[in-house]
Amino acid sequence: MKNLIPFFLLLTCLAFFTACGDDDTLSAPETCTDGIQNQDETGVDCGGVCTPCFTCNDGIQNGDETDIDCGGSDCPACPTCDDGIQNGDETGVDCGGSCDPCVVPFSEFMTAEINEEAFEANLVSGFDNLNTLEFQSDQSQDRQLFFVLPSGIDEGTYDLVDNDGFSARYAKINDGEFTTESGTITITLNNTGQAELSGTFEFTAVEYDFGVAVDTVRVTNGAFGVEYF
Repeated sequence: MKNLIPFFLLLTCLAFFTACGDDDTLSAPETCTDGIQNQDETGVDCGGVCTPCFTCNDGIQNGDETDIDCGGSDCPACPTCDDGIQNGDETGVDCGGSCDPCVVPFSEFMTAEINEEAFEANLVSGFDNLNTLEFQSDQSQDRQLFFVLPSGIDEGTYDLVDNDGFSARYAKINDGEFTTESGTITITLNNTGQAELSGTFEFTAVEYDFGVAVDTVRVTNGAFGVEYF
């Protein structure tokens, strides 16, 4: 009988270790850092009970992004000021916004409403004799606008009537003479180095016949850009 005791002990130990090997409760616990998509994760170690999985439009710099929602292995490249693409907060290709300001080429033009009818000059010409600066719409149209200003004029708003050195005139082919009664011109740019002038204007002109007003012209919403020589 004494010889049977070691045998029973051996059987007991074998049964214990076999039971331990089959017990799944001793497997490694699932975590948010185990490199496996498990639990209720929507990605590997993210989503569900773990922290949200990163995306390229979540407004956060996460994952391997090099900036917010851009760069890295999954998101689009981050915009730069020399990538040849209008992106980010740029207002033009690689300019504007957080990049250098966009350079807008200067253009010559003159537009207005004459008695609420749209007017656009075919051509604008200007001349500066170092005393007065004159510019006008071309003579190929039946209506013309003329302006005279002092040379070297600063930016600002000026009266066009009873103001020495300033005048505006409206003319219409085969019509009478018009006298400017009121109005202003606003200079928004006078680049004397490049001889470029731009701004806005409005004025009222009246045609008289023997002292009696026979026609009134209201020039409104005027704008211009002109190079003078």
